[in-house]
Amino acid sequence: MFRWDHVQTSFYNYDELWDILIPENSVYRLFRELAPLLVVPEDLEGLYSRDNGRPSLFALRMTLACLLQQMHASTDRDMEQQTQVNLEFKYALGMAVDESGIDAVSLFVHRQRLIQRNLDTLLLQRFIYLLYCLGILTGKEPFLTDTTHSISPISEQSSANLLQQAVRFVLRRLKRKGHICQLPTDLPEALAQEKHWETSSLASYIQTIDSLLQWFEDNPALLEDDVLKSRVCCLARIVKERVIRHADNTVTFADTSTIKDLVISAYDVDARFGCKGKIHWRGYKIGSIQIGNTGFIAASDIIAANQYDGDTLAPLIDSLPLSLVEEPTVIGDSHYGAVEQRLEMKTREVKVVAPAARTPESPTIAEEGFQVSDDLKRLTCPQGYDCGKAYQGKNGVQFHIRKTKKSPCHQCPLEAKCLGGKQKRTVFVHQHHDIISQARQEENSGLFKASMNLRKQIEAKQNELVNHYGLRRTDYRGTRNLAYVARMRSLGSNFRRLQRLLNNPKHSYCINWETAENIIFTSVA
Repeated sequence: MFRWDHVQTSFYNYDELWDILIPENSVYRLFRELAPLLVVPEDLEGLYSRDNGRPSLFALRMTLACLLQQMHASTDRDMEQQTQVNLEFKYALGMAVDESGIDAVSLFVHRQRLIQRNLDTLLLQRFIYLLYCLGILTGKEPFLTDTTHSISPISEQSSANLLQQAVRFVLRRLKRKGHICQLPTDLPEALAQEKHWETSSLASYIQTIDSLLQWFEDNPALLEDDVLKSRVCCLARIVKERVIRHADNTVTFADTSTIKDLVISAYDVDARFGCKGKIHWRGYKIGSIQIGNTGFIAASDIIAANQYDGDTLAPLIDSLPLSLVEEPTVIGDSHYGAVEQRLEMKTREVKVVAPAARTPESPTIAEEGFQVSDDLKRLTCPQGYDCGKAYQGKNGVQFHIRKTKKSPCHQCPLEAKCLGGKQKRTVFVHQHHDIISQARQEENSGLFKASMNLRKQIEAKQNELVNHYGLRRTDYRGTRNLAYVARMRSLGSNFRRLQRLLNNPKHSYCINWETAENIIFTSVA
């Protein structure tokens, strides 16, 4: 049955004991006072039954336990043990000293319900909103953003092993649901073989897999199970990406080095292969936004390892309370200075302070003294000559400058600098040339350089998240599960940061608990 909270009763008087065991400056005292304010009863409405079943664990306590678990980067089994013997955990969760702990299975079930209701995003948003309302955040701080990599718990596999893994997961799900007996008699034995095939036996194995996929098409009712459907789709995609069928009925594996967005694991379907400089990994990217130099993480999101870093900017900004911020400004590196990101932020009335992305389509002609007309149909060189006809390209126009005896370039004093000793040159002008040129000019200002020095602080914060809070390698798989972990651990980091600020004598931070308790958050519909 659904129970939100309760009045704790116990034969053991522990009120005075907590004052002795838990220090005044402990983060668990702040957690016990502040964390329950972030959750409202309507958040879990409909996820539990009110009139069926025995009395369940308290929903508020389970939610706080999930947050406390990620705050310490603990496993479900470790959290079960901590709630049994750790007095700090018992105090933070409002448990009695002689009360039993929280079962690991219950933690897993409740975590899935939190993810289903998207409560991890709400908790982080409400914490930041609360800081703005209490005056700890003034609303004048800029947003600092950056992206770091997270390694998935998967290993590198060959195409043959990956294919076997996908087949094994499909058969395992069929067996668990009791549908394995419905398969044709020869399929399970043929699919269960585990050996490295030669070309001839590989063709027969792929033919057997085709028969399996065709069997699922003939029995669409089985795919109503979402888990089975995702595993079948993963198997079909692996076959499509990695298997080449020849005209002579032979089968070989494809060269995967040229395939984009390649599935690299049937265990973690969302994981991808990523490369950033000299760093190569299999997994994801974690995008975060920090509020100025306060050390508070306001938003966190996950993308695949092969996606562009700037893809995290829009969803991160959308999760911020921009109405409480004066002149919203986001500061990032060149990955966030592309034209696409600047146009998206312009629609949200957010200013972007970032170096212009150095791509082949970015114009450098302004630095050389070229002039472009407003309609991008005329290009004038530094000597005042027209550079020929404009040819429409994918994202802009191209101008072809050729050196001939009749052209002005033949005797131009800037010939060596402009053409570099060649006979012709192609100049590309981006369709948003004005935006990129303005960004290039802002890079020379003192305000821009000061903003870049401030942006470095988020790198230290992300180093804390990936190393101290264990986001570099996690046991969670899937984009949504990892996003839950990133947000909850960012929230745990915010609790510790707030506790340090409250205990720092150099700052005059304090929390008006009466004001905090009267803040009403928007509940989940």
